[in-house]
Amino acid sequence: KIFVNASYIFDFSSGSQLKITRLNESIYDSSEIESSSNLGFGFGYKYQDKISLELRYYTNRNIINSINWKTKYSAFSIILGYTIL
Repeated sequence: KIFVNASYIFDFSSGSQLKITRLNESIYDSSEIESSSNLGFGFGYKYQDKISLELRYYTNRNIINSINWKTKYSAFSIILGYTIL
């Protein structure tokens, strides 16, 4: 069986920060890690209703938004599954 799926990912901030320090341990720059939702798309194959293999791509997220820094964070995963029941 071939399958496709899509998901909407909610992200909740944990109050994390990115701190960039100099060699003398003084702080050069600091930014809050922001929450940002994104989408995921996957497709896969299920063999004999037991074993599955899925490839999934997560779209870009901007987790730091400041004047000095911009980020693009995306992900790709390979998921191997086994159905018990």
